[in-house]
Amino acid sequence: EPSKPASARAAARDLQLNDVQMTLSSPRLYINGKRWEWNQGDAHGQAEGPVLWVYVPGRGRFLFSFTARSGYRKAGDVRGRKMKFEWNGETYELDNGDRVLSGDGAWSLYVDQDLAWSPGRYPPTLYGAATP
Repeated sequence: EPSKPASARAAARDLQLNDVQMTLSSPRLYINGKRWEWNQGDAHGQAEGPVLWVYVPGRGRFLFSFTARSGYRKAGDVRGRKMKFEWNGETYELDNGDRVLSGDGAWSLYVDQDLAWSPGRYPPTLYGAATP
């Protein structure tokens, strides 16, 4: 008999906000209305999780959540395929390859910035998901 997936064996639990996933799929980045060619190394990648991030050379890593988290501030919104936020007097927009959140609506976007984070050996054009 084939083994059952973990979800078939696990005890049922209540749905938590961290279970709801946001998705970045080949996003295009605009800062103050101008397109940035920062996404050349991950042009066809996808990241999914309750916290997403993008690394912008010279600006560090921005972390995103649609729920309030310690250290994050409400800075923008998520609408369909677009994430838009204001940070230090600049307007950032990520135009995603698909919906960021399932469903049709406008959702608050909470943002944190990590200036010290570095992509290390990876190309400085990264985005991904993080564990809250």
